[in-house]
Amino acid sequence: MNAKISREDPRAGYIASNVAVDRDGLAEFVSGKHRWVLATTRSDGRPQLSLVTGGMTGDGRLAVATYPERAKVGNIRRNPAVSVGVM
Repeated sequence: MNAKISREDPRAGYIASNVAVDRDGLAEFVSGKHRWVLATTRSDGRPQLSLVTGGMTGDGRLAVATYPERAKVGNIRRNPAVSVGVM
């Protein structure tokens, strides 16, 4: 069963939208949310998803806590195109 949630349902506040935000809007959204999923690409093209702790720096960049020898770091050095899911 694939029931559609009405906008009046309290869960509707969690429905994704396609609203574009500027950097200030991103900073507001990310503020206080430090549990992220980082998506990078392995050398063979497969995705690698990593649960990470992150935050926004003072100059508006996203920063992730990790160690330099982790696979995610090698993936990012090879291909800096990444995605982040903020929870």
